[in-house]
Amino acid sequence: MLEKVRKTGNSLAVTISKGEAARHNLREGDFVEVRLNKVTMRPELPQDTRAAFEAVRKEYAEGIEYLADN
Repeated sequence: MLEKVRKTGNSLAVTISKGEAARHNLREGDFVEVRLNKVTMRPELPQDTRAAFEAVRKEYAEGIEYLADN
């Protein structure tokens, strides 16, 4: 199960979906064991969007490089 950490007051919280809670018969006030593993998410672009981006990047490569350096 992959969930996002959210701020709740002065604490951080991770929610459990209704479906997941039902599968494990969890109720408010129950104790659960939590194991934390931080993950990095990278968005996946659709192939046509990626192809369009690459075409523009190649066309304007010199200008993009100039902006990155200055």
